[in-house]
Amino acid sequence: LRQLQQQQPPEAAGVRAQGASVRDSAKRKRELCTTLGDNSTADSPTASDAGLIDPEQEVVSPLVPQPTSVLHCGSQCNLRPFHRSSAVQVQPRMVSVGCQTESPLPSPAHSDDESSSVTMDHPGDMPWSPEEEMMMLLTKFIVCQTQLMSLFTICPSCCGETQGNVEQQEGTYIKIKQVCAACGYERFWQNQPMLYRNMPACNLLLSGAIHFSGCMATQTIRMLKLLGLQCISVGTFFRHQRLYTIPTIVQAWQNEQAGIIRELKEMGGGLILSGDCRSDSPGHCAKYGTYSLIEDRINKVLDLQLVQSSEVPSSTWCELEGLKRSIDFLKEQHMQVSALITDRNRQVAKWVREELCPGGTSHFFDIWHVGKSLGKALDAAAKERECEDLKLWRPAIINHLYWTAASTPDGDPDVMEAKWQSMVNHVQDIHEHGTPAFPCCAHPPLEGEARDKEWLEPGTTAAIKLERVTLRTALLLMAALHFNHNSSREVARTSDGEVRYAVRYPRFCKGGWVVRPIKEKPSYAYAAALMESLSEGYSRSPETLRESSAVLSSTAPAPLSTSCQEIAKDEAVGLYLARHSRFNTGN
Repeated sequence: LRQLQQQQPPEAAGVRAQGASVRDSAKRKRELCTTLGDNSTADSPTASDAGLIDPEQEVVSPLVPQPTSVLHCGSQCNLRPFHRSSAVQVQPRMVSVGCQTESPLPSPAHSDDESSSVTMDHPGDMPWSPEEEMMMLLTKFIVCQTQLMSLFTICPSCCGETQGNVEQQEGTYIKIKQVCAACGYERFWQNQPMLYRNMPACNLLLSGAIHFSGCMATQTIRMLKLLGLQCISVGTFFRHQRLYTIPTIVQAWQNEQAGIIRELKEMGGGLILSGDCRSDSPGHCAKYGTYSLIEDRINKVLDLQLVQSSEVPSSTWCELEGLKRSIDFLKEQHMQVSALITDRNRQVAKWVREELCPGGTSHFFDIWHVGKSLGKALDAAAKERECEDLKLWRPAIINHLYWTAASTPDGDPDVMEAKWQSMVNHVQDIHEHGTPAFPCCAHPPLEGEARDKEWLEPGTTAAIKLERVTLRTALLLMAALHFNHNSSREVARTSDGEVRYAVRYPRFCKGGWVVRPIKEKPSYAYAAALMESLSEGYSRSPETLRESSAVLSSTAPAPLSTSCQEIAKDEAVGLYLARHSRFNTGN
């Protein structure tokens, strides 16, 4: 070695001396960096305790060849070094504000997102780890591209000038490559982890947030694009909805329903149910009908049934079919219906009388529907000649209907009928009725200010019309989750503990007002639970969600268009042009 060194030219000796000087300089830098790091740790113990400083970051000499693989990857980090002076540069501390990982995050080699066709095949990509799931719950910010790229202008190794290039952009996902020409430092950075190797986390979470919050997907995505925010496409959202978010909601509802059934079985006794159907459009042209059953003792939705009009003779049969399916489901769960409260649908009333009442089920009509029908009848009667006074008695008559039901907790039909019929005498200033069940009115004597309406004269047209009207003989899953999670809201109170009230002017009061207590704001915790279930379900096995989606699709009824006679598109276009050609003869 000594002979070789003696034979070297003077230029080599100068280079050797320069290399030794650089090594000495690098050694001094390491010592200074260690001293600064110890002082920073002593001054800021909270930062070290919180894990913000990367303890594994090593000081690298510029003479040591740098590897070409990824050295660091996580969420955003501070790339600007701490300049102690203009002469001595120290190794920058890498401070993570997101998800710091020891190994590079995965890249979607075969992405499940349709918003980009570029593949990512970096050899250092690794599968997503469950520890990074906490990223789903972290706060997210909107960052402009120029500000983001400014973080990659300085090399973390030699503090030289570098440039970052966008390697991949896929919906909300972005991957940036940073290369330093001076020292050969290279790394890849991406703004979010991957779910199950190939799905950008925020792409799936954005679809879940839109769906679980009930927003319109097309309008939301249009708004994001108008802002210039990179997001998924509408087609990607509907694919995520079909394959992942809908199965997640169905699974959450099944778990919720199973918990309600266990609670009711522990309570014992027969079920007290209130049921009604809601169609997607009024009239006789509805496509869907949703029948809901609420258990009145716990005030929670027990079952939901969606009926398509093509499954029944007409859309008016959706309510009866939905009730039949719900009762069949409850029978499978070995649950007995003690009382059923419905509206006055004649089909439902006949079926309950023939099928459920023999088994011990009591059927009641919902008083709200009865009061609504009674109010319409009184409005129509008040428009007739010499019946204008009935309009003044309309609120009192409907209140008497509610009082009749509320004041008879045992539900004795004879007492309730006597109370209701006493109203006809009351409005004519007759308060003795001569019936054993309800012999006289329950109110005290009405004198002075207690009388705010004129009595009806017996035998007048208004009194006769009122007697005819009053003595007639026949007087979806996210919504269910929201109702069940907010069914027991408490009344809101002021800072002094007083109950808060609000004055409302509902349309059915015809210009009148009502006072209602203000309840606490509704909770949307179920939506956050759905987001967590979505990310966990996809991370565990996306194939399971796809299989659930296939099962749901197989059980869905055929579209209404399948019953129509199909025609070839060319033939239909030809008929259209022939029909409209007679209007363009002059051209």
